[in-house]
Amino acid sequence: TAIQYVADILGYKVVTFGISSATTAEDLFCKTIPTRKNGKLEFVFTPSQILNLINSKSSDAKTIIILEEINQASPALLDSIVPLFDSSKNTILLPNGDIIQKGSYNIIALYDPSSQAAIGSSLPASFRINSIYHVVPQYTIEQINKIALKIFNEEKFTKDHESFMNY
Repeated sequence: TAIQYVADILGYKVVTFGISSATTAEDLFCKTIPTRKNGKLEFVFTPSQILNLINSKSSDAKTIIILEEINQASPALLDSIVPLFDSSKNTILLPNGDIIQKGSYNIIALYDPSSQAAIGSSLPASFRINSIYHVVPQYTIEQINKIALKIFNEEKFTKDHESFMNY
């Protein structure tokens, strides 16, 4: 992908997280795992990879976090991850009630605009304010042919190039 290409040039690492309608805040940030210790039930907080990447104690500015299919996220998940994209917020409230300081990180959310009637209408304001929106156009074969002909016609090509266009 273009993101991976740029990351490779810059020497950055890319970490991708897929979002679905079933993804929860706990899936992204942490798990609370019940364990038995000395015959007693305890709940152990286990941070996720994304939490380690955004936490000020362990963040890595040379990492690009990608959240794919953000349009699949439930409203509850969107509420939980809004602070990741809000540059005016320095903290994040975790599902277990802890508050962490945001570190220095790079994050990109990708969504499929064809699955929404109004582009970005269901995304929180901080996503729209702190983002760049770009649509990759879907060209028809006729449009591609017109573009190719325009490029070939504007250049001074040889007879070989003309025969290529007839292919």
